[in-house]
Amino acid sequence: MKYFLLVFFCWVSFCNNAEIAQDLNETGSLNVKTIRVDISQAEPIYLSQFVSEIKYFNLNIPDDQPVGRIEKIISKNGLLAFFDTLKRSVWIFDEQGNYINEITIPYGKGPGEAEALSDIYFTDSHQVHVVGLFKILVFDRYGVLVSDLPLHFKVNKINYDEERNLYYGYIGVSINAKVSDAFRGDVLYLFDNEGTIVESYFPIGKGKQGILYSPPSNFPEYGDEKYFFRYLTDTVYVMEDAQPVAAYAIDYGENTIPKEVFERRKKYGSEIWQWTEFWKAEITTRNYLYALTNFEQSARYIHFRTGNRNNYFQILYDKKSDSVFVAEHNFINDIDYGFTPFIYMGDDEFLYSYIEANDFLRHMNKMYKDEKEKYASPKMKRLRELAYSLSDNNNPILVRLRLKE
Repeated sequence: MKYFLLVFFCWVSFCNNAEIAQDLNETGSLNVKTIRVDISQAEPIYLSQFVSEIKYFNLNIPDDQPVGRIEKIISKNGLLAFFDTLKRSVWIFDEQGNYINEITIPYGKGPGEAEALSDIYFTDSHQVHVVGLFKILVFDRYGVLVSDLPLHFKVNKINYDEERNLYYGYIGVSINAKVSDAFRGDVLYLFDNEGTIVESYFPIGKGKQGILYSPPSNFPEYGDEKYFFRYLTDTVYVMEDAQPVAAYAIDYGENTIPKEVFERRKKYGSEIWQWTEFWKAEITTRNYLYALTNFEQSARYIHFRTGNRNNYFQILYDKKSDSVFVAEHNFINDIDYGFTPFIYMGDDEFLYSYIEANDFLRHMNKMYKDEKEKYASPKMKRLRELAYSLSDNNNPILVRLRLKE
């Protein structure tokens, strides 16, 4: 999905008023909500402040088939799709964790095969779109190949607009050498289901080329709205009529990377590989925040995680009260004292994640050893029962957190 609109929106103290006005005009909207994050005010966030219930679902699969490494979860119309990068599979479950199907992606260059899998998208009609090297494969929920779309350009992350039959493809911060001059240097593509680019947005920006980072999804969704964020830009966009419009600007204050930092990259050499020296000297030693990994919304809250090499932070933004809560590292699970995992997805009522069985058991063993009173409490009854039924080799556990209204 190539980036919406040529925009480099900035809402930080390092930008002057003229730059802000110009960026807002380029987005096509002045209705941008700024979320101000001050990591110096970080304090523990207890789940009981925002979550009313946590449920766990075993991902049981016939014949004890093992799940590999889950990178992404997508929920659509009562079904969940899990992208397993280790096994090159997409696992389909219902919302209670009951197994539906495994779609295994054949490796190769031939029809129905793909190399270098980088992303999937799960549609409302339960089709699975899989991104490989210079192609997109489409399967139905039963694993039957629907289409094999060759591409003459590379994309790493995608979203699909079923109503318009359009893909949004994100390339990251590298130049697509195989596209026409009209699109070269941009990072977000809009292309049809024949692989023809119809529009592109967002130039990489001076000094940013080749600086790589890949979150699970650059295209979070909320209801019928499709959002997009890109690396090294603290703005989240929403697609309006297949056009990107700035929706949220995240202001990290003094921890925001100033625009002029990237202008200094030329001092470190012109080769892409020389970015490591630049990055260490200009970014990591200054505690700037640059790694936005996710952006989930519910009816009331927005949750996202950001950080750098030294630390990361969980942020909850309350839309109703316009309040921002910042926690260093993970939330504190005071509901059942269970393991607090990384959040992968959200919707109106819930946040979703999963826990590897060995991580779960390791946590339970630690609780038994170090906090026996909590371990024996009624709050942990369900977790104790779950632990007795698991071994280190079991499949991950789906976690669903119900948010308070």
